[in-house]
Order: sequence, then structure tokens, then C-alpha cells
Amino acid sequence: MSFLKGLFESKSVSGIADLETDIHSHFLPGIDDGCKTVEEAVDLLKQYESTGIKRVVCTSHIMKEFYKNTPETISKAYGILQAACKEANIFIELHYAAEYLIDEHLEELIEKDEILHFGKNKFVLTELSYFTPFKAYRDIISKLQQKGYTVILAHPERYSYWHYDLSTLRDLHRNGVLMQVNLPSLAAYYGNTVRKHAITLIRKGLIDLAGGDIHNQRYLNAVINSQKDKAFGNAMKYNVFKNKLLF
Repeated sequence: MSFLKGLFESKSVSGIADLETDIHSHFLPGIDDGCKTVEEAVDLLKQYESTGIKRVVCTSHIMKEFYKNTPETISKAYGILQAACKEANIFIELHYAAEYLIDEHLEELIEKDEILHFGKNKFVLTELSYFTPFKAYRDIISKLQQKGYTVILAHPERYSYWHYDLSTLRDLHRNGVLMQVNLPSLAAYYGNTVRKHAITLIRKGLIDLAGGDIHNQRYLNAVINSQKDKAFGNAMKYNVFKNKLLF
């Protein structure tokens, strides 16, 4: 039986509860392309809590040209959301960090020691452009590592320029970069090609962690409606739902 056939025919299933901790989300209201209002964020987190998620790291985008967030804007939005969740009797443990686009602006922030991180090993969530990686991305990753941060690369399954050659991802992985798959990728939210590539990366041992990357109700619906699919069960089997170990 091929891996793909086994993936979809396996009897073992898994839900989001097995994840427990979501290290990639866009719930902080009004500061990036995620939740627009506090009310929307609270509603989504209430639904998320009902799935068994116990801890969420809010990782708003930091992109110089589009989302000019700072530790101050992020911490302010976090404080507002935390207070609203308390009032709504939501008991998810909230943390905040950021999702950094790897570019010259991130390099500047490294030099200024203005990097938001989370967890016991100073984890920093990063992403690359979907069109082409920044030329000096390896140097920037190295600078983060030299500063003592553990770099996580978000959703490598979505970088189509590496779909047919995994050598770069293998090299980054060997050099200590952790890889995080998106739950919506497993739910085919971005299409079947991305889903298949996510499965390939899991099968080849290149995925370490999972994240929701939840922006709005559509993302959450896709994940909730697919959480009993065999792809989720096999993701757990390949030990990529171990985010709780990061804290």
C-alpha cells in the first residue's frame, strides 16, 4: 500500500485536541490580515477552545511594507484580547510573538534586539515570500540562531518554488530550522497541490510542528470540518502535533 493510500485509508483519526498548543495564529484584532475586531477574535477563540485547544500563541505579521507592527502594537492588542477573553470566560492560555517575513527589515530588527519570541527555547516564527525567497534568507536565519533563537519556518508546504526540489528544506532542517505545517493545508484550504506537498513533507520527516494559522471563520471552519480526516490522524502518527513540548 502506498503512503498516500495509507494516509487516507488508515483507521486512526485525530482531532485538533491532540495539538493542544497552536503556535501560529492571527487572532490579535485589527493589526494584520487576521481578525478585524475583538468580538470576532473572541468568537473564534471560543470555538477553538471547544475543540480542545488549550494554548495559543498570537503571531501577528511583521512586514515593513504591509503590516508595520512593533512589540508595542502587538502587546497592546494582546492586552485588549486577553481582557476580552477573561470577560467571556475563555480559558485558553494566550501568548504573543510575531510572524516575521524574512527580509532586510527583519535583519534590522535583529541588530536592534527587537525580536519577539516564545517558549523555553526562544522560538521565532518566520516566513518567506510566496513568490521567491529573499536572497539573504540564509544569512538572516544564521543571525537569529547566533543570537540564541530557535527559528521556525512557517508553512513550507506553501512555497511552490520548492515543491519539486526538497534539497533546500532538507539543508535548513539539518541546520536546526524547525518546520511548521499549517492545519488548513491538511484540510486542502489552499488546494490539493499544497495538501499533497504537506503530506510529502510529513512523510519525509521534514515537519516538526503544526499550527492553525487561523485568520478568520473560513480558516477555522476548514480545520474543524476536516479534523477527523485521516490526514490529521497520520500527522499525529508522524509526531508533528507536539507543540506542547515547546513550553
